[in-house]
Amino acid sequence: MKIKLLLFLPVLMALVCSASAQADLNGDMMVIRANLDLSGVQDYYDQGYFVSTYNTDQGYGVGLEFYHSFLFRSTAGFGIRYELERALSGTNYKYRFVPVYFTAMFAPFYNPRDFLPYFKFETGFNVLFLGNNDFNTTASGTATTNGGLYFAFGVGIKFMDSIFIDLMSTSYSGTFSASNGVTYINETIRDYKVCLNLGFAFQIYSPEVNPGNNINDR
Repeated sequence: MKIKLLLFLPVLMALVCSASAQADLNGDMMVIRANLDLSGVQDYYDQGYFVSTYNTDQGYGVGLEFYHSFLFRSTAGFGIRYELERALSGTNYKYRFVPVYFTAMFAPFYNPRDFLPYFKFETGFNVLFLGNNDFNTTASGTATTNGGLYFAFGVGIKFMDSIFIDLMSTSYSGTFSASNGVTYINETIRDYKVCLNLGFAFQIYSPEVNPGNNINDR
């Protein structure tokens, strides 16, 4: 783990320096994100009825987002996040989600560009929901997993021209089904957690705009 952190630090420093060098992010931008998912819960439902719940360990992920700025200090676009495996607490049952989503940010108050609070919203679909062998092995056979809806909302701060930090409440869903010809499982999984995101923005295109109109204004 320490070796991985040491290898990651130079990359992180390069991203910070590069992102901070961007003088103006009005217009279109790309945001590279890293996230820490805090411990959460995973609930199981059978035909809408609650079956069981498990605590989940913390996990990590990376993502990429593209934005286009609009009026009234708002910006919207789309993104994708790749989660590293995390486990149900106290077990070797590991899983991950890969959501693709629409995302929007809105800054209700105009502040200097070095400190700008905003609200953030994400909604989309988990194109992948994957489990390891232990997660997928059941008394009814090997399970098949499929992705479902993804939703998140939270608040954040933009500072140093191009660094975004936000805290999001996230909800992932998917299905978990298995059959051995005798018994059958078909459950809906809902995974809830709080996510801390760190993003570095890079300007793609910067048109001339009136000050105070979008989230990236001075």
